[in-house]
Amino acid sequence: MSGPGGVGKSRLAAEVADALRAEGWTAGFIRPNDPIVVPLRRSGLFLVVDYPEEHPDEVRTLLSEVASRELGDVPLRLLLLSRQGGDRWFEIAGSAHAAELMDAQEIGLTGLEAKPETVFSEVLRRLAQHYRRPMPEVSADAVHSWVALNPMLHGLPLLLTAAAIHAFLDLDAGLGLSGASIVQALADREQARLDNAGHAAGLGARGASRIVALAAVPGAVDADLLRQLADPAHEIGLPSPHQVVDAVRPLYLWRVDRVAAPEPDIVAAALLLKTLSERPDKAPQWLWLVIKDIVPLALIDRLGRLVSDTTILTNSPTPISCHLSRMIADDPDRAVSLAFLTAKDNLPLSLAGFAADVDQSLVNVRTENSVSL
Repeated sequence: MSGPGGVGKSRLAAEVADALRAEGWTAGFIRPNDPIVVPLRRSGLFLVVDYPEEHPDEVRTLLSEVASRELGDVPLRLLLLSRQGGDRWFEIAGSAHAAELMDAQEIGLTGLEAKPETVFSEVLRRLAQHYRRPMPEVSADAVHSWVALNPMLHGLPLLLTAAAIHAFLDLDAGLGLSGASIVQALADREQARLDNAGHAAGLGARGASRIVALAAVPGAVDADLLRQLADPAHEIGLPSPHQVVDAVRPLYLWRVDRVAAPEPDIVAAALLLKTLSERPDKAPQWLWLVIKDIVPLALIDRLGRLVSDTTILTNSPTPISCHLSRMIADDPDRAVSLAFLTAKDNLPLSLAGFAADVDQSLVNVRTENSVSL
């Protein structure tokens, strides 16, 4: 199932999983790069993979495993959610010898049919139920008026959800903020929550939120990358490299063997933008640390989404693009490692400017080398 960011792919998949669990299925989201053990119930197994383009090899292996399993009459369904459509998934399924199991046509999602006030009130209801608090009263007219301020942005299910969360947490503010401001307010809360826990664990005033924000670029920060980030020269404010893993491991943000990226994407983008903007002098260096070892396809997909989402939030050429440009300008040799961006077909439009910077830097490097010869 494909569709633009915030249109409701993950929400729809979660609703399907909820419905199937009620019917006795094992159903939910998985990360294809993490080892998992799930119970197999007679009713069926339903697995959802969000953004499979980040892990094409792991998805290929997963498809191959599915195709080779003898599960008798137990239904098994695998749903891939992506911002990218086209033939790439059918090619991966073919190479995994699972093409005969793949639907002949993808589902393109452009929006949910639910009325804005329905989405909004359902989020409030679930939050009230979860926190055992009264459900705030927000009229349908108020929701419609807010959506009308910026239908393209405020009408997205993701932004309606974010607005409802914000209204639940801060009823006095209600719907008085723009969608971008609401997402930024959520990112501010997340930063404060992370840093409160991180400070108690000895990660400094901003260490925890900086780790999580930077994890948005590669998708996760493992122990090796965490030690690199802890180098005092980078001024992230973490304990020494030989102490940082032990400091982070007891915290809730450590999952299995890494610090995972924040979710959803648009909040991750807002948190990353805030983190980089607080230290513009170090932002290019921090970005290079988390970019330099990423698999090319994963980098293109994750960075493309982050830049696109921050453009939505700022309604202008994203500051993240400026930090990326400075990253190359500070050390043109970095462009050599990123040369694949200039040859990639169907590069996300959000990365076009960055790819042009890489290409220009490569030209300059080649020219300098030719002159020196």
